[in-house]
Amino acid sequence: MRKYINNLIRKGKSIFPRRKKGQTKEEYDLAVKEWMFRAGIVALMAAALISSVTAVVSRTVTVSNSVNGKELPVYSVETSKKQVALTFDAAWGDAILG
Repeated sequence: MRKYINNLIRKGKSIFPRRKKGQTKEEYDLAVKEWMFRAGIVALMAAALISSVTAVVSRTVTVSNSVNGKELPVYSVETSKKQVALTFDAAWGDAILG
């Protein structure tokens, strides 16, 4: 990151807003503070999004059955409710099935 910022400075660019012609130091400082506030809001929103996605992903459940140390999918479950489950066999042609 430091290399990137130094490269921007060397090229005469800045990550902060440029000082406009006729702008006082106080006005420029206020513009930089507003930019930093907006950047902070974006960073907080990104952090909240990442944390919510990881919370949802960590709650997913993989259902399998272990027989003789091999994990096999669960093909049926007894229940009093009338339910249907749709599954796909993604291991077509796999020679190591038993």
